[in-house]
This record gives sequence, C-alpha cells and structure tokens, in this order.
Amino acid sequence: MSFFWKTSRLLGLCWKNLLKLIKMKSSKIKLYGLGNEDNFSYYTFEKTKKAHKVLESLFKKIFDINWSLIKEVIYGDKEKIKLINVNISKNIDFHEKIQNRLSHKKEENRIDVFYGKDKMFLVIHCPISKRKEFNKKIKNKVIMPKQGIRSSNFKIYPGHKNNKK
Repeated sequence: MSFFWKTSRLLGLCWKNLLKLIKMKSSKIKLYGLGNEDNFSYYTFEKTKKAHKVLESLFKKIFDINWSLIKEVIYGDKEKIKLINVNISKNIDFHEKIQNRLSHKKEENRIDVFYGKDKMFLVIHCPISKRKEFNKKIKNKVIMPKQGIRSSNFKIYPGHKNNKK
C-alpha cells in the first residue's frame, strides 16, 4: 500500500469520527445551570424548539405530563375550539405552569416554566425519586457551556489599580 493511500484512509477515518463527534455535540441541548432544594429542582436551558422537544419527551416519560407546542384556544360566542402552534421564542417574561395530578398515587407533578429572552427556567416540583430519574435521563442529552466574566470589562471597585479610565 502506498503512503498516499494509507494517509488518505487514516484521514478519512478521522474525518468520519470528527463528523460523529460534531453530530453528537450538535444534537445536545444547552443546560446553563441547575440546582436542587428540598422539594424542587431548578434548571436553566436554552430556549429553542430542539430543547423543547427533548424536554417534552422526558416530561411525558417520567412525569406523565404533556407539554405540547400545539394548544387549544376557545374563541367566539359559540366557544369554538381552535388549535394553534405556539412559538416559544416569542414568549419573553412569561410563566407557564404544566402539571398532572395522579389521583391513584396521591402525588402531584408540577413544572413551572419561566421564559426569558434567550433562556427558559424550569422548576420541577415532584418527589425526589422522579427528579433523580429526570437527572439521569437528561445527563446524556445536555451540554453545559463554559461561562465566565471578561476581566477586561469587569470593574472590581472604584480606585482599584485594574480599573481603566
């Protein structure tokens, strides 16, 4: 085998692995932060349709909660029902409560969604076992981008030697 053939084959294999890695990273949604309290957990996700689809499927599987982008709206005097598509990118400074009451288990699963300009904040109220299950499932579907403060734009306090006038 010639050197050219070996090199091109090696580059081809590397290229395929690189494409798989890019596809795997691009299929993940961004999780900016998370926390846990006694009876609820909170998460900060990117506000995209892709994130909504991933979360919608997990909500259905784990909490038995339907969070669809198609809503029923009652309008008119005769109370006609119309289905509309919801565009979450237009929801800014908006709160949505989604819940499901399971009467036979006497437990309530409730998720509060707070929409910001670029992010959505989820607060999940449910038993700890369900929240642990959610964390296990979401772990492989998210990527946490690094965030930081640019030191050149950050002023510590007036008169500090790093402050520029």
